[in-house]
Amino acid sequence: MPRGRPRREPSGRNLELYHELVCEGRLQDEVAARFRVSQPRVAMVRRDVSAWVEERLAGELGNSAASLPNELREIERGLAAQPT
Repeated sequence: MPRGRPRREPSGRNLELYHELVCEGRLQDEVAARFRVSQPRVAMVRRDVSAWVEERLAGELGNSAASLPNELREIERGLAAQPT
């Protein structure tokens, strides 16, 4: 279990941004233009929301983040390799 304070729930905007990246497969620069933020900000939001999702799943599953379902790991690897 992580030490310190638990992460705050992401804002609705950040969850929507993450959804477009992960579920809809949009490119970071497309999402940046749609939300009127920079591409580096999109990458930061994706990283933060991804960590929050992993933390929540690990807590609900009673497992560490290392044992999350393979599908989530594949999505995250694909996003990390995605061109910007």
